[in-house]
Amino acid sequence: MVNKKKYTIKLLILSYHYLPMNVIASYRPAGFIQHLHKFGIYPTIVTHRWELDENQRWIIHNINDEVKIEKDNKHQIIRIPHYRTFQGKVNRLLEKYFISRQFIILFRWLMGYLDPGVEQIDSYISYKKFLIEHLKSNKYDMMVGIYSPHHHIRLCYKLNKRFKIPFFIDFRDVWPDNRIAHINYEPNFYEGIQDFINQYYWKKWMSKASYFTITSNPWKNVLKKIVCKNGFVITNAYDNNLFININKIEKDFFYISHIGTLYPSQDIESLFKAIKLVLEKNNKFRIKLNLIGVKSNMENRLKKGIIKYNLGKITSIEKRIPRDKALELIYNSDILYYPTWPNIPGTYSGKIFEYLASKNKILAFPNDNSVISKLLHETKSGVILNSTSEIIKYINFEYSKWNRVKNTNQKWGNKNCIKKYSRENQTKCLSDIIKDEING
Repeated sequence: MVNKKKYTIKLLILSYHYLPMNVIASYRPAGFIQHLHKFGIYPTIVTHRWELDENQRWIIHNINDEVKIEKDNKHQIIRIPHYRTFQGKVNRLLEKYFISRQFIILFRWLMGYLDPGVEQIDSYISYKKFLIEHLKSNKYDMMVGIYSPHHHIRLCYKLNKRFKIPFFIDFRDVWPDNRIAHINYEPNFYEGIQDFINQYYWKKWMSKASYFTITSNPWKNVLKKIVCKNGFVITNAYDNNLFININKIEKDFFYISHIGTLYPSQDIESLFKAIKLVLEKNNKFRIKLNLIGVKSNMENRLKKGIIKYNLGKITSIEKRIPRDKALELIYNSDILYYPTWPNIPGTYSGKIFEYLASKNKILAFPNDNSVISKLLHETKSGVILNSTSEIIKYINFEYSKWNRVKNTNQKWGNKNCIKKYSRENQTKCLSDIIKDEING
């Protein structure tokens, strides 16, 4: 008979991305840390000391710099310095020359250093050095590495062999641009080599894992075939108090907004075309289009589209803005535009869950016949459309309602279904999986 543990479970989390690094990848582990204690699990997270210099660049530390520890009765955060290692310095030297750069990158792949960028070699070595010493005097019931980077999968495998700590891997996505989840994916020669090496190492490193977690069912099915392990779905989510200090503002314009990164494969032009046609027929409509969080690789394309459809006077394009300002815009938008990923079933970014939490209408386009369609149908948080004419009809309908009752702070959606996608609830799902594994 299995001897079930009665004490609080001690969980070690390895996460490269973590606050104050303000990227979407930091908020998933931050959510786990915030809520796991409620379900009988005491988490310790190991990350880097993400500190900015006076030029707002991440500080490169020295090898002997302090390990900073933040600890209370809910969790422990261990921040290790991110320093330049001897191996990293050698790689940087060899990368200066074209011929040696090609060989060193291939050599790194073959040796299992699957992450682009020498700084990830530095990160792996600094993590490994710290954790070997740490685990000699600290005991854990379970360990989880959060991908990406790849090296957290490798670390868990190595540490399991040495210290016999059971582990699982939490996948926010799969390797480069989630391409292996594409419909009818046909890699070119270069991609084929990279995929073969990635698959070899993932299967090897995951051979000792208890299971994996990932953000959607279609991706779970893809990854299960690669690593031959059972998987569970823990979606991305929204923070419970995300909009608690955000106020409704009075405005004279109907806001259509996209907040967050846009990628070349996503459809934004259909929205431009629809708004142009709406305004041509209804030139008194007071519409403002907000495109926030635009990266430089998309800026020129968006500006060309705005000029092409004569939307310059109503459009605001900005790069990253402070998080509280972004949340304020999400909360005060009348339509939140979400371009889907129809060729990559199972894809939804973290932004869709912040949209859900705002309880504003979501317009997704086009129909992905996958997770976004299911999510909006389940939560009744908006529509998923398939043509420009449908977008035009929807904007006209929503604008007419807004024009009658503007600034009344109307909210939408099935609240109980939306709550399923809170950080707290998804963390509870994760804790149940961990307890089942540990308690037998």
